[in-house]
Amino acid sequence: MLFSRGNAGYEKGEYFTHMNFQADYLKTVFNIMGLTDIQEVALNGSAFDKEIYKQSTKTVYNKITEMASNKIN
Repeated sequence: MLFSRGNAGYEKGEYFTHMNFQADYLKTVFNIMGLTDIQEVALNGSAFDKEIYKQSTKTVYNKITEMASNKIN
């Protein structure tokens, strides 16, 4: 699952965790459909902070590259 969020702080243990309902909801829906190998990637900070967004973009790129290389191997 790929999420784009306007701010940072939605990951477990962070300030806005209580507002991150979509990740658990979508995992539940996908599990009901039989999809269980679910990876979560979030691009944070797109609305407020250029530095958070820039760092998040690098993190997302690295995570997707790692996930793709693991699937190929």
